[in-house]
Formats: sequence, structure tokens, C-alpha cells
Amino acid sequence: MNFEYNSQEEIYKIPFGAVSVGTSISFTIKAPSTAMAFLHGFDKTYKMIRLSELFTIKVNAPRDPTLIYYYFEVQYNNRSYFITPKTGVGGKCKIGNELDKKYQLTVYKNSPTPDWFKGAVMYQIYVDRFFRPTNNPPFKKNILFHTSWDDKPLYIFNSQNRIVEWDFFGGNLRGVIEKLDYLKGLGVDIIYFNPIFESSSNHKYDTGDYSKVDSMYGDEKILKELIVKSKSKGMHIILDGVFSHVGDDSIYFNKYKSYDSIGAYQSKDSQYYSWFNFNKYPDDYKSWWGIDALPEINKNNESYRDFLFNKENGIIKKWMELGIMGWRLDVADELPDDFIKQLKQTIKSLCNAPILLGEVWEDASNKISYGMQRRYITDDSLDSVSNYPLRDFIINYLIGKCSSYDLSRLVMTLQENYPSDVFNSLMNLTGTHDSIRLSTLLGNAPDEDKLDLWEKRDLELDGVNYDIAIKRTKLFFIILFTLPGNPCIYYGDETAVQGYKDPYNRSTFPWGETREDLHDLIVHLSNIRYNNIAFKCGFYKYNLIDENILSYTITDDNTQYKVVINRSATDNYTTDLTYSDILLSINIESYSNNIIIKPFGAIVLKVS
Repeated sequence: MNFEYNSQEEIYKIPFGAVSVGTSISFTIKAPSTAMAFLHGFDKTYKMIRLSELFTIKVNAPRDPTLIYYYFEVQYNNRSYFITPKTGVGGKCKIGNELDKKYQLTVYKNSPTPDWFKGAVMYQIYVDRFFRPTNNPPFKKNILFHTSWDDKPLYIFNSQNRIVEWDFFGGNLRGVIEKLDYLKGLGVDIIYFNPIFESSSNHKYDTGDYSKVDSMYGDEKILKELIVKSKSKGMHIILDGVFSHVGDDSIYFNKYKSYDSIGAYQSKDSQYYSWFNFNKYPDDYKSWWGIDALPEINKNNESYRDFLFNKENGIIKKWMELGIMGWRLDVADELPDDFIKQLKQTIKSLCNAPILLGEVWEDASNKISYGMQRRYITDDSLDSVSNYPLRDFIINYLIGKCSSYDLSRLVMTLQENYPSDVFNSLMNLTGTHDSIRLSTLLGNAPDEDKLDLWEKRDLELDGVNYDIAIKRTKLFFIILFTLPGNPCIYYGDETAVQGYKDPYNRSTFPWGETREDLHDLIVHLSNIRYNNIAFKCGFYKYNLIDENILSYTITDDNTQYKVVINRSATDNYTTDLTYSDILLSINIESYSNNIIIKPFGAIVLKVS
């Protein structure tokens, strides 16, 4: 019996991937000519039209954004066979007598993602750790200040395991201004800041006052100068929006009476009392993931929404009018869909072509959180999300925990599940403040769960593993920069900064000790993207070779490019590739018509 379907091939489904509402879709399967075939989905069953051994049907997508889950049934020789995905929710099919999986079709209704954002190179900055322009920054009470920029981060805990003193290194917005030429030289188009608003911590996710830049970072005047100077160099600024919770040491909660006004913790008569949910006033209250230092806000509260979204004096208006171009939403799962949509509408009313990103750790097209199907990328909500799945798969491919096939299937799945504008705008991460440093993961470092606090703090890769980490890091950047979407460099990853999770992934940038080979590679990759738009928004297609060799083409209009990566530490890969230009090569030898990709080698070719 010959049954065939592949949702990622146009001979079986047109158009490819996600579709806008109301789109006509053609489905085709291959089955024995004497069979009958049916498409199940779209809230009904369709009998497919027989064309010899092909069965086809055209249907219209719904008029409202949604996810459609579909499958095929073939009745043959008095039996029913189900055609369903072999893996995941898309791609090649399997044939079975039982229905266990279904294909996913994303139906969306979104406004276009701004062109300036699609495929842009992003750079994430944790301000305190990026650059200290002076050794005499303004200080706060009860902090630990590192006089040496080369110290490692640490936390000071009390007997209840609470942080009682935050450590600071003195990086600030003036320091970023002084390094704008460095960022521009690296090819950066967008600077994304971890939170910069007033708070007691060094990470600033415990907002103290949304209306003020933290004094240790600078003030509005300096932020405005940074925005203006960045734009003059062709770079835009995006801020981190932490709107699901605030700090207990905030003007809104004011647990420690740090502010002159009355906070919700102090009195039920506080203008902010209705923002929070108290189980037993005042000490028992709902907090983010049970962390009482982070009182959770009721995002449905009208007073809070007005505080953020008011078009006359709202917080969003204040910072958009200063010149930022958008927001990255912290913990998007904690924000209701209509909250995110209202934020999107607000920024669009205040700025020409703004951007709204969301922190989502999984495939955002089918994400379920708190028992609800989220509408992040189907209903004109988020423009993009953080692409943690891609980061994880690239790392696992390079260290041998998954095959090139696994990585390729993941990219194809994301390309299929996301609207093209979203796919071409994904934050393709090297790392973040929440993840182990890239070079540590790629350098065969011990599992951090097997190390104590001081072992994690002091661990540095030895010479052999550091060398392996650098070779793998180069391959990581080549893959990241030759895939559609937005490469997002976590500060220091471009120079192989090491570190386990918080706080060790938040060490200072090693100015004066950067790796020129990595830096120069990234500059070269940025130039390739700038001169070849296909790497920003082309169509990805993988080529099956073997588990070690990652090979794919990127196509845009009539131009095609090929990328080949050899993750092996010992084996060569020889091929006879045809091309019009070599855009990049590492560890490559060529003889006659043959190209030899040596261990940890890579080549990027313009084919036509």
C-alpha cells in the first residue's frame, strides 16, 4: 500500500505553513486508486476528490484566528487507515489503525511585523555588567559594590535564604553610550535592555517605580541621549516590560516604607491596594511563583491597566514618547491575552511601526498556559517571541545530544507553525540572563546540579574543553546567523564568557580580553546578512546527509544559498558542491570539484 502526505511539501499542501483567516487551502494525499479518502478537521469531514492515486480537496480557513488540528482517513479493503504526523504536529506522515496525533494548521489574523525589525541583529544588555565608565557611580543603601570589575557575581543571603544585599559592578547607561561604536561595529541593529527602571535589586525585575530610570543606571536625560545617539547609528532601543509583578520594596507595595507615599502593604486605603490580591492582609498575598519579594499584580484591574495604557499620562506613553521602539514582555504566560493585545494597540497608537516581543519558552503557536490555549501569534498580539527551542536544539546538535535531522525538523516545524512574519522575527537566542552561558554548555562543563555553590562560581573550562567550546561556538553563530529570524546576542557570548545560571551567567563583560576571532566571525556574519536578505527572511529547507552533517538551503525569490556544518571532532565530510560564490568557510579544503569540510568545519555558499 502506498500512502503519502507531508504537510511541509507543496505537492501535498498549498500554501505552505500557517495561513491568514479565510485563505483557501489545497490538501493532497497519495493512496491506492480504489480507496476512498477523507479529510477530518475544520469542524467537519470532507470527502476528497480522486485523481488516480491522488486525492485532493480545497477548503477555506475559518474567518477567526485559531488552531486547526486535522488528519486523513483512507478506507481501503474494508479497513480504515489514519494518516497522521510521524513526529510532532507536522511533516512526514505515518499510517496506522489508531488515531493518536493530528497535524496542526495555524490560522492567524495579524498586522504585518515592521520591516525594520525582521531579521535584525539584536544585542541583550544587562546594564550593571556591561561597561562601567567611572569608578564612582551613585550608591544605594545596603548594597555590595565590587571595586574590581573582574570579580565574580555573588549573593549575600540571610538565615532565611533571602538576599539581604545585592551586589553591583557599576555599569550604567552612560557606559552603553560609550560602547555604541563597538555595538555598531558588531553589526547590531537593536539593543534590548534588561529592566532599567528603579528597583532595589541588580536585575531590576522587582520594579520599584515604573516612572523612573534607576539612579545607578542614570536618568531620563541620559536614556534620551542614548536613544538619539543609537538612532543616529541606525540602532533602535527595546525595553524590558515587567508588568506581571512588582517588588515588595516599591512605591506600589512599600513593604519597607522606602517611599513617602502609602503603598498597598501599608493601608487598604492606598490607591494601589486594588492592584494586589491579599489572602490575609497584609502579610499573606499572592506573589509571583510564591516569591514574596515579588507581589503579583492583578492584570485585570482597571486602575492598573489605566496606569499603564492611559493615552494621556500612562507609563507606556511616557517611554514610547522618549523614543524607544518597543517592549520585550517578561513572563508573557502570566499576562492575559487581552492585556497583551491592549498593550499592542497602545504602542501602535503612540509610535510608527513599534515592536512587541514576548518571553515564551516553547513553541508559541500552540502554547497552553494555565489551562488555556494562548493567542500570542494568531490574534494580532505579539510580533515575536523568544526562540528557546532553537537555542536548545542547536546546542544539543553541537554536543551530540541530538542529530542534524532533529535540529532540521525543529526548524521546519517552527517555520510551518508560525506566520511567516513571526518566523522571520523570532528572537534566535545565544543565551539570556536565565540560561547557562553558551560557551559553558558547549565546553563539556560538568552538570551544575552536581556542583556546590562555590564549585559553580569558580569553574573555568580547561584548555582542551575551552578550545572545543570555541570551535562549537563558532559553528553555533554560523547556524544562528544563516537562519531566518533575529540573531540575539546575550552580552559577552560573542567573546565566550563562561558561567552557570544566575548569578554566574551575569558576570561582567571582559573588556580588553575579547576574542578577536569570534568577534571578527560575527562581524563577517552580520555583513553576510546585510548583503544577502535571504538570511533574514528566506525559506529554509534541509538536506538529509547524516546525523553529524547539518546541511540546508535558504531561498529568497530566485537566489539560493547553501550552508553545511560538520560537528564531528574527528571526521571529514567530502562533497562536490556547485556554487557561484563562497561567502564563508572554516576548516575547509578544496581539491578539483571536491570540497572537504574538516572537523568543526563549515561553509556558506551562494548557489545561484
